[in-house]
Amino acid sequence: KDKMFKLKERIGLDLSLVDAEILRRNLNLFSSLGFHIEEFYENSFRVNAIPYLLRDRDISKHIREMIDEFSEKSKFSEIDSLSSTMIVFLSCRTAVMAGDKLTEEQIQNLIRELETTPNNSTCPHGRPTKIEISISDLNKAFKRE
Repeated sequence: KDKMFKLKERIGLDLSLVDAEILRRNLNLFSSLGFHIEEFYENSFRVNAIPYLLRDRDISKHIREMIDEFSEKSKFSEIDSLSSTMIVFLSCRTAVMAGDKLTEEQIQNLIRELETTPNNSTCPHGRPTKIEISISDLNKAFKRE
């Protein structure tokens, strides 16, 4: 469980009747993952704290996307499957994305963390996290042969 990041300003969520009910039914799951969300008024909620890893992300957007995922999954899935879906969803949203600026220290930390992670050859979607390139291929790529 990640550390919670207490928000300086609460985030308000005004949801449709259906989305509000989905969120209401899954508040414990959100809480177990580091969110502190409370019902404010009818179909409105306040987000008071979030998982630390999401501190720089668009929280409202991500919560709405998770609700959409729950809506789709709940038609044919059990709660364990929803928990797994949410964990994968959060890991993708907290991942370093193409174009993100990183310091040398952050890059080195990511590499160290990747190496200590079990099953680290692919992401949750099955895409490779690392590839092997021969010296010969590198030389060709840089027109050294």
